[in-house]
Amino acid sequence: IEVLYLDSAGLETSEGATYPVPSVRFTFSRDVQRSSITEANVVLRDAAGTPIPVHGNSANFPNSATITPRERLAVGTRHTLSLGPGIVGADGCGLTPYTAAFVVRSEPLPEATFVGGPLTIPGGITAPTSLTFGPDGRLYVAQHDGTIKVLTLDPAKNVTTVQAVRELAERSLLGILVEGTPDSPVIWASHSERNVTGGPSAALDPAGGVVSRLTGPDFAVLEDIVVGLPRSAELHQNNGIAFEPGTTRLFIAVGGNTNFGAPSPKLGERGETLLSGAILIVDVALIGSLPLDVRPVGEGGTYPLTSSDLWMPEAGVTAVMPLRVFAAGFRNPYDLVWTRASDPPRLYATDNGDNKGWGMTAGPDDGCPGQTPSDPGSHPDELNEIEARGFYGHPNPARGECAFNGPGYVPPVLETGLNLSTDGLAEYDAPTIPGTGVNRGDLLYVNYSSGDSLVRWRPSTGESRVLVQPLENPIDVAIEPDGTLYVAEFGITPGTAAIGEARVSYFVPRGPVR
Repeated sequence: IEVLYLDSAGLETSEGATYPVPSVRFTFSRDVQRSSITEANVVLRDAAGTPIPVHGNSANFPNSATITPRERLAVGTRHTLSLGPGIVGADGCGLTPYTAAFVVRSEPLPEATFVGGPLTIPGGITAPTSLTFGPDGRLYVAQHDGTIKVLTLDPAKNVTTVQAVRELAERSLLGILVEGTPDSPVIWASHSERNVTGGPSAALDPAGGVVSRLTGPDFAVLEDIVVGLPRSAELHQNNGIAFEPGTTRLFIAVGGNTNFGAPSPKLGERGETLLSGAILIVDVALIGSLPLDVRPVGEGGTYPLTSSDLWMPEAGVTAVMPLRVFAAGFRNPYDLVWTRASDPPRLYATDNGDNKGWGMTAGPDDGCPGQTPSDPGSHPDELNEIEARGFYGHPNPARGECAFNGPGYVPPVLETGLNLSTDGLAEYDAPTIPGTGVNRGDLLYVNYSSGDSLVRWRPSTGESRVLVQPLENPIDVAIEPDGTLYVAEFGITPGTAAIGEARVSYFVPRGPVR
C-alpha cells in the first residue's frame, strides 16, 4: 500500500538541528487533506514529553503545513514533533507515523520590549486583513469578508464603540487606507472576489480587482474608482494601497498569477498580464468618468496600455492614461508604505518569495524564446525599496520580463526569510521611546506563515529585531500616534492543526523606560 512520506528537505531530523524561530514547517511528498492536520495528529512535546499547545496556519500550500507554539520554546533543549497516521493524502493514503527531534538555538531571542494582548471587541472580529488609523483617531480594521469595523478606543485601550461598514460584504478585502478630515473621513479599499474553494478556481474573474472609495454618513456612499485589476486563480490579487504624501497619486500592490512566470496547475494555469505582479500608480485626480476600467486592449478591454507603453513616464501619468506600471517583478507584494519620517519620502513594499515545486520559469511556449523552463527552488520573502521603473526579479512574459532576476534586477534591502509570508508593513511615525528598540522612521513588518512575529527593520543601519513573538498568524501592523503597536492576527480556519484566534492585539512599551 502506497503511503505518504515526509520530504527529506521539509524538516531537519538530526538531533543537532536548530531553529531560529519557534515555528515548524513540514512538507509532504504530495497534497494532503487539510482537515486531517489536527491537534490529535500533530503533537509537539518538550524534553519531558509534555505536549506544548500550538496553533496552525491556514494559508500554507496543500502539501505542507506550519505550526507555531503558543509560548516560547526552551532554548538548548530537545523537542519532538510527532505526526500521526490520521493525516491522509488527497488520494486517501495514510501517513506512516513519524517523529522528528530538534533543538531550539542556544542563543535566546531578545527580551520583549513591547507587551500587550488582544483588544476586547464587542461582537468580535473575523479574519482581519488590514488595519490603519484614520484622521478621526479611530482604528479601521478590514475583514477578509469585506466588512470594515471602525473601533473607538479610550486611553486605556478599551474599545468603547464599534461601527460596522458592510458595503463591501463578501468581497476579499486586503487593503484599506483612510484619508479626509476628522469630521469627514474617507475610506479607500482594495478588494476582489473571494476565493472560497481552498485552491485554484477558474471561475474567479481574471480582471476582477477593484479599488473603491467610501464616503458620507456611515460610509454608505460606495464608488468604484479603478476596476479591471488582475486577479489570480488562487489567492493573489490587488493588495495594499498607499498615497504618496501630499499628492493624489495612489499606489496599488498587485499580486502575480504564477510562481516563476509560467502558468502552473498549482496556481490555476493562469498566465501573467501587463498589470499583474507589479506596483501600479494612478493619479485619482486625473480620472475622468468613474470607474476607470484598466483592462488593456490586448486583454479584451479598452484601456490603451500596451507592452511597449506601460511604464510611468518621467513626467508622471496623464489624463489620457492615469494608471501605469510604476515598478515590476513581484510575485505577491502584500503591502506598501510611503515613509513620512524620511526626506524625501520613500516607498517600500513586502513581497512573498517563490516556492519550490509550484511552477516553472517561462519558456518559448510562454512567449519567452530562447529560455529553458526550470524550477529555481524556493526563495526568501523580501522587503524592497521601490524605484520608479525598477524590476525586482519575478518574471512576467506579458511585459517581456522572461528571466528570473534578469536584466535590470533590483535586489531587496532585506531578505526576511524563507516561507515566512512577510505581509503587513508600516512606518513607526511616532516619537522615539528610549529602551524599546524602535526609533521614529523604523519600518515594522509581520511574518504570517512561519515565525508569527512582528519585526523592526532600521533603514539607516539595515538591522532587524524581533519585537513580539509568537503571534497568531499576524498579517498587518499599524501604529497609533502615541507609539502603541497594533497587529491584525488572522487566526486559522477550523479543522487544521489547532484553531488560532482571530483578533487585533495592541502592544505598549514594557515597564518603566529608563
